[in-house]
Amino acid sequence: MPGLLIPNSLTSKPHPDYLSKIRQLEHELSQIQSEKNELATEKETLQNDLTELSEQNANLRQKKNQTKQELATVKETINQLTQELTDEQNKRFTAENNLAQAREISADQKQTINDLSQQLQTERETNANLKQELHASEQNYTNLQTAYQKALNDKEITQKQLNQLTGEIKTFAKMLHQ
Repeated sequence: MPGLLIPNSLTSKPHPDYLSKIRQLEHELSQIQSEKNELATEKETLQNDLTELSEQNANLRQKKNQTKQELATVKETINQLTQELTDEQNKRFTAENNLAQAREISADQKQTINDLSQQLQTERETNANLKQELHASEQNYTNLQTAYQKALNDKEITQKQLNQLTGEIKTFAKMLHQ
């Protein structure tokens, strides 16, 4: 007796609805993978930027420390000159015969103090500018950290979506094979 011909459900063609759904899911999976690749590239760029900013930050700190050392030297010089001025004034009062000469020396020293005061003012302005630059660098660093964290969060969301879609595709494929 000849066997009954039963169509093989595994070899029969799926309904057109399933094929379009599979194509749609494959397209979505492709888009998610593209987004994942873009996020990886963006992450690498952000990490490079972060490294560069860290180097800039280290340079600014070094410049700041150098400026502090220079400022300390200027302050010490001012203290020394102030002491010298005091010594010269004492000499002037005790040596009336050299009064004219002492006035000349005092005038010279006052000019030196003015020059040093101007130099100190310039150093203070430089220090203020460095502080502003440092603040801007710190703000940039904070902004990069925020952007990096957002990229990581976006990547995690995309990975969850990818996992979910992969699971749906597998479930759908199992349904088709049954």
